Amino acid sequence: ISLYVIQDMSLTGIFLSLFIAHTVNWIINGQPVALLMHLDIGSNNAEHFISYIEKLEKRIKTKKYLAACASYGSLSVGNYNPKSDIDIRVIMKEDLWSKIRTANFCFIERVRAFLVFFPLDLYAFTLDEVQRKMNPKEPPVLFYDPSGILKETYGHLIDFKDFDANFREVVLPAHI
Repeated sequence: ISLYVIQDMSLTGIFLSLFIAHTVNWIINGQPVALLMHLDIGSNNAEHFISYIEKLEKRIKTKKYLAACASYGSLSVGNYNPKSDIDIRVIMKEDLWSKIRTANFCFIERVRAFLVFFPLDLYAFTLDEVQRKMNPKEPPVLFYDPSGILKETYGHLIDFKDFDANFREVVLPAHI
């Protein structure tokens, strides 16, 4: 669409093209559902929330090009409310091909989350970036760590199975 609009090279066409490109990029990369929830527009159903996360965890475990994956934020310390999002950080392997595949995976997962109105806050980082940017007082929920790099980095981790069981036993009944 943007290329069609920009064909006439008018100032209006250029601005319209940039607006369309920016909007599409924001929808895909900006986590608009999470933003809407933070603005009190929309809310989560706890069953939909945990079901989506369980399916995401299964998809993540099939991606051998990922170094590791964990969830950070309020959910890692047991805080859930109908406005919650999930903060997933994918740790990239060092080789270029894995980084490209990881970026593609993140793109697909963001689109998937947007289509079902799920508040996914997903970013791909190096291990060093995760260590610098994430709160070390919040133990991450471990989705995938085949080489143990997150286990070596953090003194305390929450296994996804434990998180899932706790959510289903404690959180879910309180929100039905």
